[in-house]
Amino acid sequence: MELFGRYDKLDSNTLVGDVNPWNYSKNGNQIITGLQYAPVKGVKFALNYQGFNFNNAALTNHSLLFLNAEFKL
Repeated sequence: MELFGRYDKLDSNTLVGDVNPWNYSKNGNQIITGLQYAPVKGVKFALNYQGFNFNNAALTNHSLLFLNAEFKL
């Protein structure tokens, strides 16, 4: 069994003369976390959560849940 996670803070620069960063609509924080289980050799299952919180309050934040499977011969 494995636990994994990742956090990214995504910010763009503010250009001279602008009020907001140049890519403000995509700035925010992303988190990925999950659990991977390998019951037998060649088989893996991973349940993971991916969320993105935008800095721009006018945009809707995203939350996704995934179940991945891997089968190797």
